[in-house]
Amino acid sequence: MLTKRLRKQIEWHFYNYAADKALYDERASEIIESGLTANYSAIGGASEPSNPTERKGMKLYELDNEQGWSEIVRNTFTAFRFKPEYDMMRALYIDRKKPDEIYGIGITSEPTFWRARDRWLETALYWAQTYGLMR
Repeated sequence: MLTKRLRKQIEWHFYNYAADKALYDERASEIIESGLTANYSAIGGASEPSNPTERKGMKLYELDNEQGWSEIVRNTFTAFRFKPEYDMMRALYIDRKKPDEIYGIGITSEPTFWRARDRWLETALYWAQTYGLMR
């Protein structure tokens, strides 16, 4: 069940999808590109065997939770791609229109808009629970 707090938390990620995705991509790039040059000062100084590829893989695995939110938003948009909700989601989160502008321009009526919003946010909540980001 969606509480007001959960609704706001999920919608924050919809509004900030581009920032979530950019932050993940930047951090993943840093992990992937780290250690591409030789560090000659550290030669012979390790006390245990090291595997840089394995370490990078583990760091990327740990970073997956951050990618989770951008995937949740993308999956929710995909789930409603060929339904009227998609246009409402796009107008609200991408075009940054206010709800009264959305149902004021004829996309839908006010009650239909709010019911549709609850449907796509519940879908996002299910995705978040699947990814283990919300209990």
